[in-house]
Amino acid sequence: AIVSNSQGDYDNALIAHQAALPLLTEAYGSDHRHTARSYFNMATLHRKLGQYKQALTSLEEARRIYTMLYGEEHAVLASCFNNFGNIYDDQSDYASALQAYRQSLAINQKIEGEESMEVAENYNNLGFTYYQLGALEQARYYQDKSLTIRQQLLGAYHPRIANSYHNLAEVSAAAGEMEQALIYHQQALHNKFTNFRDSDLTSLPNWDVHTVAGSHIELLEILFAKARTWQKCFEQSDDVTDLAAALSTYKSCDQLIDRMRREYTSDESVLFLLSQTVPIYEGALEVVFALQAATPEVDQTEQAFHFMEKSKSVLLLSSLKENQARMAANIPQNLLAKENAMRVDLAYQQRKLAERELEWGVGDSIAQKHGLQLLEQRQKYREFIARLEAVYPTYVQKKYNTEVVPLET
Repeated sequence: AIVSNSQGDYDNALIAHQAALPLLTEAYGSDHRHTARSYFNMATLHRKLGQYKQALTSLEEARRIYTMLYGEEHAVLASCFNNFGNIYDDQSDYASALQAYRQSLAINQKIEGEESMEVAENYNNLGFTYYQLGALEQARYYQDKSLTIRQQLLGAYHPRIANSYHNLAEVSAAAGEMEQALIYHQQALHNKFTNFRDSDLTSLPNWDVHTVAGSHIELLEILFAKARTWQKCFEQSDDVTDLAAALSTYKSCDQLIDRMRREYTSDESVLFLLSQTVPIYEGALEVVFALQAATPEVDQTEQAFHFMEKSKSVLLLSSLKENQARMAANIPQNLLAKENAMRVDLAYQQRKLAERELEWGVGDSIAQKHGLQLLEQRQKYREFIARLEAVYPTYVQKKYNTEVVPLET
């Protein structure tokens, strides 16, 4: 679950945590801190997948257990309130979000002290909510406080510091301070890599050279935000070089999406990636059309076609590439039949789990049993595919080829 979560493969991470829950309950009991942590983890993943009702239900169960064990003022209760705020934020219930963050902040200031990572996280979240409300000065105030604490505790470069710079960039862009926003975007990128420090605002990471630190999903959000800022720069300046910088940044997003797609193992996670990336490809198309209008002597048709194809291909491409790869690799029919049977079984287990959870809830013992069976089947399927890839290297080459058919073809 931890590995899948770090890759952004949230569906697989959720299945793993759901499989852990009945084991923890059996070993420790239903009101133990380990059981509460399992509910807490599931709530976080439900939220990331946009399943807010399930997220609130799981988080409320975690809060109930923690309160019973530790009382009203404890670090884990502060974490629960912080996550309640995240869920309310995602649903645009900003009043409830601010209240939850302040409850978390009060506990953390009392227990952890003002200069702590927990308080920095609270300030970061308060700043984000005020940004959503359009209260930019309050947003900047809290983001600055969060950044200062994180730098004191984490040093010059860290993925959590990237989050502060990303939020400050969004505040600056909303205030019309485009150059400052781009500086913050670049500093955010510096903190998302172990070895990328180029201060040129147009420079971007080299995927073959620079090493990503932390979540790929968060990195994609930073790159997308930087591309949007370049677009806003063009709206102010009418300078075509701003559009060129935006296009380069969108191309970098496209390359990252291809890398992420290789790491995801379930159709549900690829579908989640698709929902995140369609706005990125739409933004890229806007830039291509703006470039065509600004410089009609340069034909942008090929670029437009590329992004149009990629925008609808993330999920479809995965299926088609696997089918083409199987044929090109000359995999024996009995192995293809075995793979197909395993995929069918995975789909069946997924449906059984979904049906049971819808009717009886995620805490139902039979639903938990289905979840454990699904996790085991996924692991077996991963191991089978890994063996195929080791024996039939052409399968890997074709499966992960993300080239779009040229316009002329």
